[in-house]
Order: sequence, then C-alpha cells, then structure tokens
Amino acid sequence: ELHRVFNNSSWQEGGRFYGGWWQNIPREFRKYIEINRKHTVEVDYSGHHIRMLYARAGIELPEDPYDLEEFDRDFQKDAMLIIINSENRRKAVGAIIQKYRVSPKMIIEALLERHSPIKEHFFSGAGLGLMYEDSLIAEQVMLRMMKQGATILPVHDSFIVRSSYQRELEAVMEEVFTDIYDNAAALKAK
Repeated sequence: ELHRVFNNSSWQEGGRFYGGWWQNIPREFRKYIEINRKHTVEVDYSGHHIRMLYARAGIELPEDPYDLEEFDRDFQKDAMLIIINSENRRKAVGAIIQKYRVSPKMIIEALLERHSPIKEHFFSGAGLGLMYEDSLIAEQVMLRMMKQGATILPVHDSFIVRSSYQRELEAVMEEVFTDIYDNAAALKAK
C-alpha cells in the first residue's frame, strides 16, 4: 500500500507517495526486484526538479545540469537540491557545511552562475512545492501505466516496472512531463 505525505498542513506541499517496501531497501538492491518472476527496470526523471524549474521559465535545460567540471557530480546535485530546498542562504551554507565539511562558497557561486535563469528559486524553500508537482506527475504516470496492465512501483521521481514495459513507461513519462511543462523530459534507465 502507498500513502501520500503532505507537509506544513498544506495540500500544495509535498504529496509524494510512501509506504512501498521497495523504497526502503538500498538503491543498489532495487535492480534485483522481480515482478511476477520477471526482471525489472527502473526509469527515472534525470535532474527532475531543476528541469521543472527551467520548464516553468520556458527554457530547455542542457542535457546534464550537473556538468561543472571542477566539482564532483554528486556534490553538485546535493548542493543544488540543498540550495533550492533551503529557505535562505544561511541555512543552505549550514546544510552544505554539515554534510560535506567544506566551505560552500565556490559551489554556490558556480551553481548560481551555471543556473542563472532559475536563480530566483535558490534559497527560496521551493522544494516542497516541487515535490507536490512531482507527486502529481507520479500519480499520472502510475495511473496511465496501470491502464496498460503494468504493475508499477514508484520511488518519488523514478518507477520500477517489468523490463518488458520499459518502452511504454518511457513514453508515458515523457508524455506526462510534456503535457504539464511543454518541455522534453530527460529519462535514465537503471
């Protein structure tokens, strides 16, 4: 069973689906999940929240939003999400220092420059609103895949289906994102 978790007593913040056992196992073990004794694939929206912000601004995002050569990709991704989720710069700085034990000045400035078209969302606490939007996307993806007879297991912005449904899932994910944002989605199969 799945349930949705909303935040701050608002139906417009959060809303992601939780409760599936597959969400609580280490990521590296999800590739071993089988559905009706058939292999599965997990397809996720790549750079999902950043891509959503660019789409809102009517701008196509380059293929990889975490392509700054001077920083590790995972560090860029974490820092970017912290910057978007934090309510102000001080909280973002504190969260990055706490997690990485480094001065975040260079990464913050580099990300502000790299993603200047969406910088008004930095230090805005926009994350919960973005989670609400991605929960609406997830709901539509799941409903459309279920109509096709697929068992679908959501992991926030990724979905696990039998490998035989991979093409259908990718088509549905692209269609749902394009219907909402009028921009192309970037998908990655695992």
